[in-house]
Amino acid sequence: MKTDDLVTLLASDTGPVEMAGFARATGLTALAGLAACSAAVLLMVGPRLDLAAAAMTLPVLAKFALGASVAGLALIAFQRSLRPG
Repeated sequence: MKTDDLVTLLASDTGPVEMAGFARATGLTALAGLAACSAAVLLMVGPRLDLAAAAMTLPVLAKFALGASVAGLALIAFQRSLRPG
């Protein structure tokens, strides 16, 4: 097959691409990754005994907010990289 034939073949089907499936799949994958990471940390380190009291302190809330914002922005950037243009 020549290069021109390949380009013609690839350009012949230029219909719209359904992006809702990609967004749903990346969101579900992110949730599965979060669950797997949480389970791994709990199995390796174990639960903290004073978690309820420590969760309301400012450093813990700041760490959670930073991690959630970075993960959210990364997910948005990844979903946008799936679409050309």
